[in-house]
Order: sequence, then C-alpha cells, then structure tokens
Amino acid sequence: MKSPRGTLFTQCDSDMLRKFLLLLAALVYSTFIVPEHTQRQAELRLWLESLDRREAFEVLVAHDIVAWENSEIPIWQPAVNNQ
Repeated sequence: MKSPRGTLFTQCDSDMLRKFLLLLAALVYSTFIVPEHTQRQAELRLWLESLDRREAFEVLVAHDIVAWENSEIPIWQPAVNNQ
C-alpha cells in the first residue's frame, strides 16, 4: 500500500506502529494518569505470588474474567432492602 507521500507502508510497519502506540499509551497512563510505584508493585506481586502458591489461597486478578468464572467464589448478590 502506498502512502500519500509515495513510500511503501507495509503491514509489518503498521503492526510495529500499533505496538509502539500501545506502549506509549501505557507509559503515559502509568506515569501521568495513575502514577505507579514500580518497585512497590514488584514487591506486592512477589507477595501475592507467594500467597497463590499456598493451599489456602487463590489470588485472582481483577481483569481476569475467566479465572473469576472458574473460581469457587459465588456471584455477589446485592442485599434486598425489606423496608
């Protein structure tokens, strides 16, 4: 596919650009919108990993819908107001 300037723009270039933009968006998000403390995050991940290895614990990631569906945690039901 030719760009308006006449240079060849391949699917590979498009994929690399997409990956770069996603990486840039993640960097902007984690730096400016929701600043993350990467060292503390690494410590917490190690702690959660150690809990997950224990028999009595199952660590679930909030955005892992499949893991939640496969867990034995019951679906939350809102309380009924009988008043």
